[in-house]
Amino acid sequence: MLRVLVDVALASQVSVELKEAIVELGAGVDSWDEESGDLYGVPDALITCASRVETVVESYAHTPRLPQIVAVASIPSAAVARRVLLQGAAGLVDEAAHPKAIALAVLSAACGWTVVPGSHGASMAQRLAEPPRELEPDERSLLELVARHTVEQAGREMGLSRRQAQRRFQALCHDLGLDNHLHAAVATSAWGLLHLEGA
Repeated sequence: MLRVLVDVALASQVSVELKEAIVELGAGVDSWDEESGDLYGVPDALITCASRVETVVESYAHTPRLPQIVAVASIPSAAVARRVLLQGAAGLVDEAAHPKAIALAVLSAACGWTVVPGSHGASMAQRLAEPPRELEPDERSLLELVARHTVEQAGREMGLSRRQAQRRFQALCHDLGLDNHLHAAVATSAWGLLHLEGA
């Protein structure tokens, strides 16, 4: 049986209706918050607010895998959807959607699908696959190294001082619309810039 957690940060009424809809579709469901954590291992999926995706990702940072995270936002734009997916979510749905529609999106994500509002699908497929602009070779190298190491270690490999590496990384994140180290690592992977060892 698929196991789903619903973030307590969602409005209580939404949580109750969502839980009922998820159970009706045959999955197990419970509540989640980062303070109590998940005492029974990693769930198949977790639903949260768009603004809390990064918190959820960080909460599961030390587990073997992330749950499939679906975020809800009010009338999500393509830009919001893109940012949420790059932060590590498996999907984004409109909070005004019927609870059963949200439940279906969550269970689809638990089965490995990426879920976005229908009107955004075509435009986002291209945008998610590549950075917002062409990257210089040293920028690509920095992103790839930072996805695997700390900024300081990445800078050392590139012959930069700690301060130079931090400044260059912060400027690059600002330019590419990346919020932090974690966001940069997820984006680097999504853009196909990570080369697997031995590949």
